[in-house]
Amino acid sequence: MFWGLIAGALASVLVVASVHADDSFSSSSLVVFAYSDRPSVSAAIRMEADYVSMPLTIQGDHKDTAKQFNIIAQAKAAIVRMAAASKGIHVHVGPVALSAHPAKKLQSFSSGGYGGMSQAHLHILSPLGSCDKDVFRCATAINEFIKGVRLPDDAKIDFGHMQLAVDNPEQYRDALLKNIAVEMVKTKSALGPTAKVTISGLESPVFVRQADELRVDLFLNYELAMTMVQ
Repeated sequence: MFWGLIAGALASVLVVASVHADDSFSSSSLVVFAYSDRPSVSAAIRMEADYVSMPLTIQGDHKDTAKQFNIIAQAKAAIVRMAAASKGIHVHVGPVALSAHPAKKLQSFSSGGYGGMSQAHLHILSPLGSCDKDVFRCATAINEFIKGVRLPDDAKIDFGHMQLAVDNPEQYRDALLKNIAVEMVKTKSALGPTAKVTISGLESPVFVRQADELRVDLFLNYELAMTMVQ
């Protein structure tokens, strides 16, 4: 007799490298932005997030595509320069979409997708530790930072929703594997000595889900299956 128990959950997360204002990169700067769906796994680690993040989309409000590109580049550079001079603010530079088609109208960031527009994506990060672990103070700091940036006249910025972010969640993989091993032993014990337990999905990245306004859940997208041996 075969029993299947799904202990994992499909997850949609954005895995990026946090690029600070000097555009430097190190493996310790890997950041994962949290999403709010609930994990269905029991072997998770709940912890305080490291950052509050605001995603931005930069667009150039001009019919000429070459000028669009230039406006986006200038706006992006202005934000990075400002971050270099700002204490407690970091910038992650995300993907850039360059379109050769003239823009008929600007698209909102919330509409999703790149469409025919040329645009660049950034995440502005504020460490929770620099805001006395107050997410609202971090959000205020990010907003004040954006207000202080001098942008080109034809630059348009669309704001996404605030998110929590974790610095290098892969450092918690070993702890998660130990938790999963404990759950596996408990499951086998509950089913009795004739149960054969197999597990898959441990090679998945460490996923991050937002638990509340300050904390996140870290988990692996694994599957646990049991076979009852006669």
